[in-house]
Amino acid sequence: MTFWTRYTQTWHDSSSRHPHSHARLLPGDYDGVKAIQADESDNVFLAAALEAGADYLVTQDPHLLRLKYFHGTHIISLAQFAHLLTI
Repeated sequence: MTFWTRYTQTWHDSSSRHPHSHARLLPGDYDGVKAIQADESDNVFLAAALEAGADYLVTQDPHLLRLKYFHGTHIISLAQFAHLLTI
């Protein structure tokens, strides 16, 4: 599972060399997210995306993909994200 925020070509190019330099620690204030009932362990990823203000949540998880959007975050598959990178 990967969170991408504010994607730009420059960010992508530099992340392959130093991915840790783009990480940030978040306090975990959104632990009450309960959007997915079928697999409640998926809610932690929605909470992280919400707290980070992520533009995209890239996943192969079918429960998450069914949502498509969560509070401004686009939930897309790896194939969809790869397509975005080629545009």
